Amino acid sequence: MDTRNIAAVCTALLTCGFAAAQEPPGVRVLVSAVHQKGDVVYSYQIENESDSAIDYLRLGSLEPGKELPATPWKANPLLSDIPSPVPKEQCYAFKSMTCEVAVFQTFAMTEPRALLVMRGAELHAVHASGFSAPELIKARTASTVALVRVPGGAAGYLTVPAAVGLYDRQPNDEQGRPVRELQVALTKADTTPPVLTGAAAVEKQGPMLEVRVNLQVKDDVDPEPEVQLVSVTANQPLLPRDVQSGDMRRMLLRPVKGRVYQLTYKAIDASQNAAQLVIPVSGEPK
Repeated sequence: MDTRNIAAVCTALLTCGFAAAQEPPGVRVLVSAVHQKGDVVYSYQIENESDSAIDYLRLGSLEPGKELPATPWKANPLLSDIPSPVPKEQCYAFKSMTCEVAVFQTFAMTEPRALLVMRGAELHAVHASGFSAPELIKARTASTVALVRVPGGAAGYLTVPAAVGLYDRQPNDEQGRPVRELQVALTKADTTPPVLTGAAAVEKQGPMLEVRVNLQVKDDVDPEPEVQLVSVTANQPLLPRDVQSGDMRRMLLRPVKGRVYQLTYKAIDASQNAAQLVIPVSGEPK
């Protein structure tokens, strides 16, 4: 689709025509994440201590530059700006809600962007008042946990403010009052960095030191934190080929009198909590 209609996105996602409300005390959207087979799975839960029910959660912002990247949703061949259903393998919504995604691109965007919405499904049972009510996250309750799987992960699922629809109903108001949209900052449920430990051993002496590094990483939420080699430095200036790295756990270091190498590693969990470890290695010739 060559022409992207942002207005269609707004209308279809229940966002146009509703003034954004200020965040009342007691409405929080908690998010945590884990690595899983090359993907990142984001978990969301709404703590709704307000007096209103919640009709939908939108991930991604209508504010330019704060939409979500569209890459995980390019399985939609039309890149349609009209929301389309999302399989449960990609988005497992709150109880009695469904997931929809809209992928769009305005003239000002260099690449497509996305909005992901979980909304209440209509109940077909007819109430005494004669209308069908949507399934909501009720006032003063917590939602079930919703899961979103993103290949490779994307920071926006942790950082871009979400929006919830507050749905108010008066006892004698059969139609209910309109949804009011509320902007809500995401609250990270996991703020504890991984624990990264390790040591280096020189396995062979010669023109180069053959060094093996043993690393262990643990996290209380993420079973597969990412470990990176940040840098290899020394207490003396390094020359080209003083450091020859096969991978972050095995490398060749040139022995030089009085030299101490420092290997700096970083562990990052899927919630972007990070821990750093510096391992010294003696470069003294023997």
